[in-house]
Amino acid sequence: MKKYYAILLLLLLGIIGYWYYAPTMTLQKIEEGITKKDRYLLQEAIDFEKLRSNLKSQLKSKLSDEKLTTNNPLGTIAVAFATKVIDGMVDTMVTPDALITKDEKKLQKAKEVLQSAQIVDRSLDRVTVRVIDRDGSEYYGILQRYGMQYRLTDIRIPESKTKDIFEKK
Repeated sequence: MKKYYAILLLLLLGIIGYWYYAPTMTLQKIEEGITKKDRYLLQEAIDFEKLRSNLKSQLKSKLSDEKLTTNNPLGTIAVAFATKVIDGMVDTMVTPDALITKDEKKLQKAKEVLQSAQIVDRSLDRVTVRVIDRDGSEYYGILQRYGMQYRLTDIRIPESKTKDIFEKK
């Protein structure tokens, strides 16, 4: 009987260990996909549809916070045009092929950013990862559990970076 308890305990410890380490494996898979230029590894580690949707919502929300309509009589038209631009920009930039770069400087920066990732919050279905950019900006990535693995589903862009996007002329 003790043998069964030992096996059950080992199995339980294995499941807890895997659950604890799975987000780190997802981050490693993203780094490996970018390094090896493997779009399939990236598709396993990133839910691109959900990521695009979340980024669009985030940017459109920041756009509405800018209150372009109050200072400009054509503000409503400008906001409508800007939302179309955001949709196109995110659809173009958030794809496996867009993440795979041939530029060695961008590749090195991506590796540094991914290696600086720290898990800051963990629940049963969701993990929050903090990444600090070279200029000190903090980005937060949300990894959501799908079965026994995690996938990147959201990136929280710092307020200063979203303002930069809308203030550029």
